[in-house]
Parts: sequence; C-alpha cells; structure tokens
Amino acid sequence: MRNKIIVINEIMYNPVSDDDNDEFVEIYNRSANPVNLSNWRFNDGIDFTFPTNTIIASNGYIVVAKNAARLIANYPNLSSGNTVGNYEGTLANSGERLALTMPDYVPVTNIVGVVTTNVNSIVVDEVLYGTGGRWGKWSDGGGSSLELIDPRSDNRLSSNWTDSDDTAKSVWSTISVNGILDHGDGRDFDSLQVTLLERGECLLDNVSVTLNGGVNLVTNGGFENNLTGWVRQGTHRTTFIENAGDTGSRSLHVVAEDRGDTGANRIYTILLAKYTNTMSGVISARVKWLHGKKEILLRLRGNHLEVPGVMTIPKNLGTPGARNSRYVSNVGPGLTEVTHTPVLPAANQPVVITGRVHDPDGVGSVQLTYRVDPFGGSFSVPMVDNGTGGDAVAGDGIYSGTIPGQANDAMVAFYVTATDGHGTPASTKFPNDAPVRECLVHFGESQPLTTFGTYRFWMTQATLNDWVTQPKLSSDRFPGTFVYGNFRPIYNAASHYAGSPAHTKLYDTPMGTNCDYQLLFPADDQLLNSDSVRLQEPGLVGADRTGQAEQFGYWLINQLGQPALNRRSVNMFMNGLRRGLIYEDTQRQNADWSEQWFPNSIRDLDDLYRIGFWYEFSNDTLSRSDQPPSLLPFITTGGAKKLARYRQTFQKRAVKNSPHNYTNLFQLVDAVNTTATGDAYAAQVFPLVDITSFAQAFAAERIINNTDLYGARRLNGTETKPGSQNSFL
Repeated sequence: MRNKIIVINEIMYNPVSDDDNDEFVEIYNRSANPVNLSNWRFNDGIDFTFPTNTIIASNGYIVVAKNAARLIANYPNLSSGNTVGNYEGTLANSGERLALTMPDYVPVTNIVGVVTTNVNSIVVDEVLYGTGGRWGKWSDGGGSSLELIDPRSDNRLSSNWTDSDDTAKSVWSTISVNGILDHGDGRDFDSLQVTLLERGECLLDNVSVTLNGGVNLVTNGGFENNLTGWVRQGTHRTTFIENAGDTGSRSLHVVAEDRGDTGANRIYTILLAKYTNTMSGVISARVKWLHGKKEILLRLRGNHLEVPGVMTIPKNLGTPGARNSRYVSNVGPGLTEVTHTPVLPAANQPVVITGRVHDPDGVGSVQLTYRVDPFGGSFSVPMVDNGTGGDAVAGDGIYSGTIPGQANDAMVAFYVTATDGHGTPASTKFPNDAPVRECLVHFGESQPLTTFGTYRFWMTQATLNDWVTQPKLSSDRFPGTFVYGNFRPIYNAASHYAGSPAHTKLYDTPMGTNCDYQLLFPADDQLLNSDSVRLQEPGLVGADRTGQAEQFGYWLINQLGQPALNRRSVNMFMNGLRRGLIYEDTQRQNADWSEQWFPNSIRDLDDLYRIGFWYEFSNDTLSRSDQPPSLLPFITTGGAKKLARYRQTFQKRAVKNSPHNYTNLFQLVDAVNTTATGDAYAAQVFPLVDITSFAQAFAAERIINNTDLYGARRLNGTETKPGSQNSFL
C-alpha cells in the first residue's frame, strides 16, 4: 500500500437527524507541508471539485459538506477557511466507494507540433465504507460519525474505523405528561415501564409518578440506591447504573439492543400505590441522549397514561475539522477475512483458521486461541504466513493456524489476536471483544438428504444456559456462529425466539420443542442481503404438515397483484440437532420489503404499521390480557386522540422519522368515523383507503380459511400509506 499524504479521515454518511444536509466528509493532511488542493475532486460517491487555492495545512483538516452553511452554523470550530461545499449527490446510507483524485497535467505535442495539455485524474485516496458490524455500531443513523482511528492505518479496512464518541456533548432535558388516566384495560395496576423504541442508549434520572396531586410513587427514582426497585428484561437487560446523574451522583444508563415492548423487553418498577381509570396523573423524568434515535417511552402498565418522550440530540455530532474523538497514535493491525476450513469438519478432522493481517509498522505476531466448549482451558497456536502449518501461500498476508481434529459433536470456540511491529505494540482481536464473543466450529455435522438450503446455528453451552433462563418473549441477542449451506460461516451472528405469545407458550428450550427463531447477522456480513431472518415451522409451530398452506396463500395474493411475502423452505440445525421436518425463511414487512414494493415511497416509510393485539403482560410475562385493534376514536385530555391506545395495536415498523408520529393514522380514524352515509361516506373515505388492497387481502385469506386476520378476528395484518391512500397488506 502506498504511503498516502492526504487521507479520508471521517465520514458522516447517515445523520441521526435523517437530514442529508448534515452529511460531511473530512480529509486530513498527514504530511509536514501544506498541500494545494486546487481542482482536486471527489469523483465517486459524491461529486465535488475543490476551488482554486484551497490549501490544507500540515496536520490540518478540510471538511467537505453537503451544506457548508449549515455545518458552519452547527460547529463552532468550522469556518469558510476549513469547510467547503456544497457537494453534489448524497452519501449512501448502505455504504459505497468514496474516491478523492488529484489532477495530473501532462503536456503533449501532436504530429503538427501543437502543444496541448492532457489532464489525468489520479486517485489519491479511496474508501469503500460499510455500515454496522466492524464499521461501527452507531455511525449508521445512530448519531456518530465514522472515524479513522489512526491516520497511518489502511483506511480501506473496517477494523481501522470506529464510531465517534459524542456522549459528552449531550444535555439533560425534561420529559413529562399531565393527563387523565383513561382507556386502560380496566384493571388496577401499579407499575411504570420504560423502553426505547429503537436500539439506543440514554441516561434516565429523577423519575416521578404522582396521582391526583399526591406524592411521588416511584421508589429510588433518582437511582442513588443503585438498581433497587428496578427490573431489566430482554433487549434492555444490560442496562446499568452510571456513576453520574442529573442532580445526584447516579443515574440509570439505559441500554436497548433493540426496541422495547410491553412484554419481556422493558425496564419496570413497582409503584407505591395502584391506579385506575379516571384518576389524574403526572409522569416526569430527566433524560440525556447518548446513542441511537431520540424517542423514549415511559408508560403505566395497562396503557392508562404514557410519556412519548423526545430527547435533545446535539447538532455538532462527530469531530469535523478537529482530531478524531477516538484517535490513537498507533492502532493494532487490520485483521480481516477470518474464517475456518473446512466449514463443516468431520470428527477428528483438523481445521485451519485463516485471517488477512496488515499494519504499516509490520506484523509482530498473530495468535490463534481456542478451547473445547465447555471443558478445560484455552490453547494458543502461532499463526504463520510462511507456507507451512496449514498456510497455503507464503507471504500473501494471510496467516494460518490449525485446530487439531476433535471428537464427534465437539464444539470449539476460537478467536484471533494480531499484534503489530511498532515500538509500543498494539493488538487487534477478532471478534473485537473476544473472549466475550468467540467464533465457533462444530465437528460432525450431519448432511440433510434434500435439495433445500440448509441453515445452521452454533452457540456455546454458556449461551444456551443463558437463553433458557430468559423469558420466552425476550428479543435479546444470544451470540453464536451461523453457517449457510456447507460453505459460508457468519461469525458474530445471534439468535432468539420468535413468534407471538400463542407460539412462545409452547416452547421449552431452543433445542427442545420445535420453535420459531429470529437470526441476526452483522450489517457488514449479511445473509442474502439481509441482516435478519425469521424462521418458522409451516403453520402454527408445525401444525401444517404439508408445508404448503401459507405458501399457497402468499402465491394467491401475488396472483391478485398485491404485495406478498416470500417464504423459502430450508433445513434448520441448532448445534447439530435437526429442527422439525422443514422450516421456512419468511420475509417480514420491514424497510427492505417496503423498498421492494414501494420503491418511490422510501421517504414515507414512517407509515408502515403492523396490526395486532394489544398485549398487556404480567411482570413475569407469563400471563397477559389482550385487546383487538380498532379504528374507533379514543379521545383523552383536551380532546386529543389517545396515542397510547393506538400505539400497541398499530405498531410502527420501518420507522424513518418518529415512532410517536401517528398523524396519518389519525386522519384515517377521523375519516372512517364520519357520520356521513352513502355517497357522502364514500367521498370522504375512499380517497384515503385503497379499497382494492383491503378487499383482495380479505378475499385471499378467506379462501385459505385464515381467520387470524384484521377483518376477521381483528388480529394480524399490515397497513401502509405509500402515497395518498392507506393499503392493507
């Protein structure tokens, strides 16, 4: 790799604001001399030509902005002296190639002696940035920029980039609601629940609930007594106490690995008194955004009252025009392409672990660490690039180490550590948090005698033990290794149970009674261009022994010209154990699905709802009540519609803007509840409703005798508003 002087150093490609005007790319001058950037150009990813006499100082930065005036207004350190723009195009939220070029002027004399100048564009630096996984957890729409850790490192490699740290910029703000407790499920409850509505982190402090003007009913609302009185579940269970607070010395550091719900994915506390409908109540708290989207929800169990909170997000996210927040003078080697061969070893067959390693200071050592799960200690094996010990080609940058063959059904966990040749050595691991997460290989996997695709998921005994102790409705991620067919492992994958409460009540363990699974993959190592897969037995947990009923139903809907879900039959193995006769990889109604069927309405993804029962669960999640979805007008304080009553039955999916925004659904509620009749009713309602999509969906479901549907038992369905009309899907 050439020694680059000007490097692409920071990228804000998917701002948390959802506004492309907040995008930027920063370049950095590593050299001891200023560089004239006149007529240099970004010609891939974005299009921008640097003005004449643009100078980047030694050890200096130039920021290229989508909207230079906006960026300068938001960042005190930026000015027209270090910020240029506006570039054409936008940075792809899914990742793309960025190329910075410089002009090379070559005088040429033609055959008649006329001298002309040819201008060639020489690529000075290029980055094919990705999203998620090793490319950062929060830079893909979670508030951070993507920062190069060490400007000397190879910026083409994901392991040399990370999220900016903007947590010190955040400020505390108050969220509160004052209203009447109404439209609850009719019972007396006594708990407050806290959830984030997407993956994220925040601080929570000074939580208060008062009824009829009384005292605060929250025990330890300031968290000075640590977690006393608070319970963490599912996607929120890694929440912890932060030793800094709003007014006190502590606060609750809320961590959500995915969105919360009323079931097993929440934080809750038992109040000092019960409440019921008709009471007046005030819920308030202090919050401080750290990562992810800005919405938070505090709700009384039973749906009587909620705070649709919105946290304050700083405008000056990332570090444009300044040293990166995660800068270090020497980062460990770039460690990529780690894999094992053969992917499905037979009993007693050796397995070769390989990984590509690069560092500007040279490679000092590469080490393979492995253990046989769950027994015994770890073993270390030097990995080499000299053509011996399982290494295929000497000097190609790919290091190899061998795990000895193991007995049938043995599970081996491993990780790789690479150390550079710097005077003060630095190391890189894969997985980057090993041994918390490890790569896995299972010996003696059986081969199915079918032509269907095969999915395999491997996990350690510790992960299995953890899984079986959690509520069945938990959507927390249980780590492992996924294998597609017999040729592609995906490390750093995860899984958890899937399915509604009607399904999960039948489960016992992930390897016991057949169950539905959610598989999750790193965003930079997806399966078939998807970062998640829902696996279901055909019918209700295998009730359809033909495996064709739902397939036929979706085929029928597709024949009617309506958006349908794809279902692919696969073999499923969990730790070598075959699961069921056949499973289906089922497409879900999400952002990818919306883009497939409504490609011209991506900016309207705020209007995709999953229609289903409102489930209100007990604290242990083992019992529940349910209410069907309804478009009736539920009116609360001040004549407003009760958002809490609609939120649980019309659940936002593929949220582009705010999960608190139900404007279009409320417009539909107003329309269908008009007092008009006959032609006047049709004139008010039909412009807002795609009657054909509703009628065709209802007809198809009746043909296949599916009553588990909105319009029958008022249970399941999906509604979207891709244009001016609401469609039922």
